[in-house]
Parts: sequence; C-alpha cells; structure tokens
Amino acid sequence: MKRVSTKSVSVVSGNKVFIGIDVHKDSWHITARTDGEEVFNGRIPASYHSFLRLLERFKDCQIRVAYEAGPCGFSLYDKLMEDGIDTIVVPPSLGKLSGEQRSHEVYARSKRWQVHLSTGRTSFTDPR
Repeated sequence: MKRVSTKSVSVVSGNKVFIGIDVHKDSWHITARTDGEEVFNGRIPASYHSFLRLLERFKDCQIRVAYEAGPCGFSLYDKLMEDGIDTIVVPPSLGKLSGEQRSHEVYARSKRWQVHLSTGRTSFTDPR
C-alpha cells in the first residue's frame, strides 16, 4: 500500500489530536492535526488493527475522530467508543465536494473532518 505523506512530528503527551478518516472498502485515508499543524496525512489498510497501530503515535494524547458513514457503518464508531476514543460519524450529505476539491477528494474529506473537529465544531450528527 502506497503511503501518501507522513511528517515526523513529535506530539506532546496530553495534546489534543484531531483525526479525520475517509473510509473506503480497501483503505482508509487519515489526516491528523494537533496544535494547528497537520502531523499525519496518509493511507492505511482498511482495518481497525491498522488504525490502532497508527494511534500508537499519539499515545497519552486526547484523540477525537470524525468519519463519514460508509462501508463501516457504525461498527467503527462502536469499536472506537468502546476503546474510549471520542468519535463523531458525519452524515454522507456533508461529505459532498465541489469542483476542484473532487480531484483530491479522499484527502479533502479526511482533512475536512479533522479541521472541523480542531475548530471545536460539533454540528455533526452523533449516531446514538
């Protein structure tokens, strides 16, 4: 699996980390931000285990995740919440992109979700 881009940035323990996921059947595109800086932008295999391995980079940080309901439905939400990770599922209607954004759709969606979280927006629909 090709990695898109990763920055080697040390994240201070206790910081808030905002993660957006564009979920697909075969892979997930992840964008992470802390202290206003993008610290990860890449693709991982579509598995919860792979995502947990990525989260090891942010050990002892406060993590918030947002993703668009899709092939995972709410199973990803249930696993994340069970593991104590604050998660929001975004309605698919909010993920529609226009014009130029479509050419970088996967990155744009994952970035959109983590930017919304990092600015304190909570207007997404929580599933339960």
